Amino acid sequence: MAKMNAGRVAPIKFKTDSPDVFEETMAVVAGPVNARPAVHSPFNVEVNLAKLPRIGLFTIRSSEFRVNSDEPLGFTSCTVPLSGHFTIADSHGEAFGPGTAYVASSDRLLDLQTTEDSRVLVANFDRTLLSAYRTKLNGGEVSGELDFRPRISLTTPEGASFWRYLSFVWGEVSRGSTLLRSLVIASEIEDSLMALFLYASSSDFPDRAPSKVTSINRAYPDRAEDYMLAHLSDPLSLADIAEVAGVSARTLSRAFKKRYGVGPMTFRKERRLEAAQRALLAASHEAATVTKIATGLGFYHLGQFSADYHKAFQELPSETLHR
Repeated sequence: MAKMNAGRVAPIKFKTDSPDVFEETMAVVAGPVNARPAVHSPFNVEVNLAKLPRIGLFTIRSSEFRVNSDEPLGFTSCTVPLSGHFTIADSHGEAFGPGTAYVASSDRLLDLQTTEDSRVLVANFDRTLLSAYRTKLNGGEVSGELDFRPRISLTTPEGASFWRYLSFVWGEVSRGSTLLRSLVIASEIEDSLMALFLYASSSDFPDRAPSKVTSINRAYPDRAEDYMLAHLSDPLSLADIAEVAGVSARTLSRAFKKRYGVGPMTFRKERRLEAAQRALLAASHEAATVTKIATGLGFYHLGQFSADYHKAFQELPSETLHR
C-alpha cells in the first residue's frame, strides 16, 4: 500500500506543467499517484504543501486534470474543494463542490478529476494513528474496522467544526507559524484535527446514533438549509426562509436551535462567512479584492464583515486572501 513519508517537511510551493515533476514532488505527502491532464487540456498545477509529523497538508490549483492511484491508499485522505468542483469515478461521477469534502481511504482507489481552474485543500491522515485515536475517543470500546463515509457535509455542526479547524491549521502552516515548530504543540494540534475529522466523517461514535426525530420534522429544517445555501448572496429574512420551509418562523427557529445550537439567521451568517473564506482562499490576490468577494456574498458593511470574519476565523479577510 502507498504510504506517506514519515517526518516533517517544510512548506514547499511550486508550479509545473510536468506530470512527472508533480508526481515526484507530491509523493512526500500523497504517496505514489498518477496525474494526467484531461483530454485536449494542458497540464498546469500550482501546489503549496507541507508535512506535519503525522499529517500531510496541501493545496492544488489546477487546470482540468485527473489524479489516481494504482492501489488502495495506505492513509485516509480528505479533499475539500475551495473553488470549482471535482468528480469521483468510483462514485459514478458524483460531483463535490464547496461545502462538501470527499474521503478516500484504504478500501477505495483514488480516482479524482478536477474542473478548469479548480482549487482543493487536502489533508492526509495516517490510518493507523486514526484507528488508535478512534479507540482513545471511544474510551477503548471499539470493534470492527475504521469506516468512513465518502462524503462529508461541511455545513453540519461536526463538519463545520472540522472545516474551521482545518482552515486554521492550514493558515498556520501557510504563514510558517512558529507554533508548529514545537513538537508538543504540533502534536496537540494534530490530535485535535484528527478528533474533529473522525467526528465529522465516521459514524461509529456512541453520541452520533441516528436521531428518533421523524422524517416530517427533519424535512422543514432541511428545506430551509438547502434554500439558504442556494441563496447565500441574496437578501433573505427569517420570514422568507420560514415560508419556503412551510412552517412558522418560531417553529423553524426552535428546530434550528435544537439541531445546530443557533437560529436560522445565525446559521446563514456562519455559512456566508465560510463561503467568503473559501472564496478568499481560492482567489488569486493579484486579481481579487476583499471588497469584491464580500459584496458578492451580500456583505455590504465592510467594517462589520471584517469584524465578524476575524471573530470566526481569527484572522482578517485580507490575511486569508494573501496566504
